[in-house]
Amino acid sequence: MENRTLAQRPVLDPGNIVNGEYMTQFENYITDQFFLRDTWIEGYMDYQILTNQTFINGYYIVDDWVYPEPFTEVDEKAIRNAAEKVNELNEFTKERGMELFYFSLPDRRYMLDIQYPFWVEESVGQADKQLLLSLFPDEHLKLVDIEKEWQGKWTQDDYDNFYFRTDHHWDMDGALAGYEVIRNSFHQLSEKFPDTPFQREAYNLECPLTDRNFLGSYNRQLYNYIDSASEEMCYAIPTDSNMSDWTVYLKGMGEENLREFSYIYGNAVETDKETVTYSDVYVSDFNEIHIINPAKEKAGTKVLFLKDSYANPLLPLVADNFYQTTYYDVRHNKDRNLYEFIEQHDFDIVAFLYSDGRTLDYLYDFGEAPK
Repeated sequence: MENRTLAQRPVLDPGNIVNGEYMTQFENYITDQFFLRDTWIEGYMDYQILTNQTFINGYYIVDDWVYPEPFTEVDEKAIRNAAEKVNELNEFTKERGMELFYFSLPDRRYMLDIQYPFWVEESVGQADKQLLLSLFPDEHLKLVDIEKEWQGKWTQDDYDNFYFRTDHHWDMDGALAGYEVIRNSFHQLSEKFPDTPFQREAYNLECPLTDRNFLGSYNRQLYNYIDSASEEMCYAIPTDSNMSDWTVYLKGMGEENLREFSYIYGNAVETDKETVTYSDVYVSDFNEIHIINPAKEKAGTKVLFLKDSYANPLLPLVADNFYQTTYYDVRHNKDRNLYEFIEQHDFDIVAFLYSDGRTLDYLYDFGEAPK
């Protein structure tokens, strides 16, 4: 439930007793491992609900929907730092004839109609996103605000079906609606996109995990307190694609890194886990994934997607469109220079797939740009 290694009983020796480390480590151990810990925590949560607390462990619960406590301040420094990094990448790709796209993926925190009690301080909503996007360059970079593209096509009831009830991510319905905008934008704005516009009938929606329990990221923080039986875990499968023909590399394009696609994506289907997470259902946040699709060899387009976890359900959808699709997660490449990685692989297109709920400047830590 903690999604981390719990503290273990420390080794007793004179050194850590003298410097005080032993007692600190032992206190952490007791906190993590005391008898019936989860039972006590669940009892405490029952007490908070019984006494009508607004937020339980920082979350607001209504009808088996879990909402995070709203954030009320915009980190302007982080936003301006992120925008500066995007501007540097814009110049870099422009000089090398690479297309640059920024897809702003609609974050659950402001897409749902959350009715917090009147005494809760109001969220800043989309102010963070709007400031960031306003600082992006007008030339070369192609900015696509998916939430804006959704307006007029989808309703608030649709948005309720686009996101998990107990997790901070979108589900397959939301990801597929987002992919529709992504594919159509590539088709309209890219000179290097080899595919046709989006057609809904080209995808089958399959939900093979009906016998599993879903542990959402919010529900994890509530010690799986919320019944997740209503959560649907589905996949959008291209009807005319043969994913078994794809060559997949995990963490580098050497033979030692070859994997089956099912090892990377949809691992929950291949395992017998009773309880699965968003990462199990779709894909974990690896530092890099490369997919070679022989059906697109003639076009030969190579695309790099800079992604956060919202992009995970999109992996097979976008890989179906290009000869080489590379997913790169800046969070797991802290010791690498993105610019060197791009030049090494000679991409045709670089595209961001970042959720737009709150700007995290470490997602834009690309390393020093070449002079």
